[in-house]
Amino acid sequence: MPNLKLRVADGRALPFEDGSFDHATSISVLEHVGGEGGDAAGLAELARCVRPGGRLAITLAHATAFWIEYRRGAAYVDEGERDAHGAAFFQRWYDDAEVDRLVAAVPAVELVEREVVPLSPNLNAAFNRTFPLLVPLGPFFGLLARERSAPDGDVVRLVLRRR
Repeated sequence: MPNLKLRVADGRALPFEDGSFDHATSISVLEHVGGEGGDAAGLAELARCVRPGGRLAITLAHATAFWIEYRRGAAYVDEGERDAHGAAFFQRWYDDAEVDRLVAAVPAVELVEREVVPLSPNLNAAFNRTFPLLVPLGPFFGLLARERSAPDGDVVRLVLRRR
């Protein structure tokens, strides 16, 4: 691919012009953007880079009740908030209300489709225990798992349209 260029950037400040892309994806990323409103800032920035009418495909960690996972050691350069015991932010687990909050926080997007799916076998625990060592293998976990639509799933898929 002669025109392929890889860039490393903060997802809250992408190095692209407004409307640079027809479509965009964010697979299991936004739940890891720390700080109050960090996930919304990441989604807003991704939306900014997509042309009006373009689509954004997003996946987020899903749980029956919203919660924030903390780790003893920081996993990111921008470690975000810490809990009462000094553990560092790792990720958010979204319930339906928190997904609604995230989408509503970014007026540039509208929800087109939402689907909650459980993966079987569920390799999230193994992936999370070995983070960040197995990050390059993350896509393979998805390929190994089968899924079905169910409200108690561990992944929520969103399709959004850029207004």
